[in-house]
Amino acid sequence: MAIGLNKFNPPFLVHTDIFRTAHLVRKQRGINRNLSQIFRAHVSYLENYFGAGNLIFPTFNYDFPKTQLFDVEKTDSQVGSLTNYVRSLDNFYRTRTPIFSFAVSELMAKTYSNMPFGKGSLFDDLYEGDGTIVFYGTGINTCTYLHFVESQIGPPRYRYDKTFNGTLISNGARMECEVFLHVRPLGINWGYDWSELERTLSNAGAIISLGCNIFAVKARNLSEIWGDRIRVDDLSILSDDCRLEISRRLTNLGRRFILSDFEAVK
Repeated sequence: MAIGLNKFNPPFLVHTDIFRTAHLVRKQRGINRNLSQIFRAHVSYLENYFGAGNLIFPTFNYDFPKTQLFDVEKTDSQVGSLTNYVRSLDNFYRTRTPIFSFAVSELMAKTYSNMPFGKGSLFDDLYEGDGTIVFYGTGINTCTYLHFVESQIGPPRYRYDKTFNGTLISNGARMECEVFLHVRPLGINWGYDWSELERTLSNAGAIISLGCNIFAVKARNLSEIWGDRIRVDDLSILSDDCRLEISRRLTNLGRRFILSDFEAVK
């Protein structure tokens, strides 16, 4: 796995699927089937190769728009069992942006923007720091960084802006909060053309294999390569059926989508 690692810089944002990387920690855990031991083996494996203090794990939870509540300590991560384990560790700090929170090292602990895909966000820090996205058993379709690229080029016309308000709980203290992001349009069979997006990266030599079921891409390469594609034809990153429907609606409107096109405005 160390082959090619010198091409990348920390921090490392890690998307995980430990079922597809179980072979990497088999020796460490031996015959032990205790989940905590298995999780610890994966974290140790990642820290050994990428450096303790360099790791970022998504701890996303998509319930905030419905529940209007985000408890930093208690709200589960919905993006993998390993991420739920990591957020409970003492040497990790969970960021406080609803929906798109992350578990980061104590060195990276700070207050990030309430715009998950904008300036001051963790994705923005990853870009500015020339960091890396690691796919640890996952495919390119887990790359939420794409939404940051969409924002870098300009607000995507095929999504619309929306603000979600609610309550943030941290260390028992309650406070009002909001999160602002661009969302997928309701009522449309939404999809990205992930195969083509991956092929674009591969053709540019941006994907580096780090072993069986593991690869990495520099955040800035993602911004440059996918950004160029969006500039040329923003709808080209969408799946075929989605692109046809979106194109028809945008042509009829003659402008970018807004909230009232799809939802009742209070």
